[in-house]
Amino acid sequence: MQAPMGYTPGTTTMSSFPFVAPATTYTTYTTAPQATTTYTSAPPVTEIVETSEAVAAAKEAFKKWRLTSFQERNTCLKKAMGKKVVESKGGAGGASSGSGSLFKKNARNFRLGGDIQPKRDLTRFVRWPRYIRIQRQKRILMQRLKVPPTINQFSQTLEKNATAKLLKLLAKYSPEGKKEKVQRLKGLAEARAGGAAGNKGEKPVLLKFGLNHVTTLIEEDKAEMVVIAHDVDPIEMVVHLPALCRKKGVPFCFIRGKANLGKLCHMKTATCVALTEVRREDQVDLEQLKGQFKTQFNDNANLTRKWGGGIMGIKNQHMMRHRQKLRDIELAKKAQV
Repeated sequence: MQAPMGYTPGTTTMSSFPFVAPATTYTTYTTAPQATTTYTSAPPVTEIVETSEAVAAAKEAFKKWRLTSFQERNTCLKKAMGKKVVESKGGAGGASSGSGSLFKKNARNFRLGGDIQPKRDLTRFVRWPRYIRIQRQKRILMQRLKVPPTINQFSQTLEKNATAKLLKLLAKYSPEGKKEKVQRLKGLAEARAGGAAGNKGEKPVLLKFGLNHVTTLIEEDKAEMVVIAHDVDPIEMVVHLPALCRKKGVPFCFIRGKANLGKLCHMKTATCVALTEVRREDQVDLEQLKGQFKTQFNDNANLTRKWGGGIMGIKNQHMMRHRQKLRDIELAKKAQV
């Protein structure tokens, strides 16, 4: 039988492998072939398999030798330098005793009664309250459906800086709360008991709120400026106010959050508020806001013409884009013909 490549009978070294043989000789095969057999045809398959298995075993033995010799050389070097050498016993024994590691493997068990489960994002598995599901579905539905301009204009709200400036002005004319009213009436009663005249003082300059009250002020041309919330539900309650303000020439605007207007009136929410007059020191700010609102809302014809909604989901957008691409290809083919 023919000897494997790199092996010479009677020797114990291998020189034809792709790695560099060590200087120390070692025995690769437990038994060597005793004779050389010459085949007139291809050798049997079993002998080829045995030869390849022997080569693989030799490679594996060399890897183990190289690792072992490296560890032994390192240990000897430390001992020669006078350093302390830690003798590893491979943890507590068992499966990891032969790994040579100083650390014991401690796998966690996440079954019933085991370790604490890791934190996971369970947002999609939460059963949200019904009102939250309804408002989320409504928001998606309002994106999908076509919204007429009369209702879509409520989504065109003021920007952040203009909103802050407007709320700062309106807060100066916020009506008195319950405590302030009690103190005012108490002081007035004490003044009358002391013999003072029944003079109630000047008329206070306050913010006007309430849908019916604001509508009446606009019709009577008493309102200087009107602020409407964008999220009134149902929207039909205030849908007439923009058209009425345009007809009467009263500057108006849409602001985000009916709760922001409610804070000014000491209520939870407010649909709209109006200013009839301001003090002299705030007259300049009022005129600036009126001019800005008249340009942005009253005289903006785009608000009464632009439709909203019609925004489809991402899957539908991909489908429509693919269809349009096919149409373009067909049109290009027809143009070439």
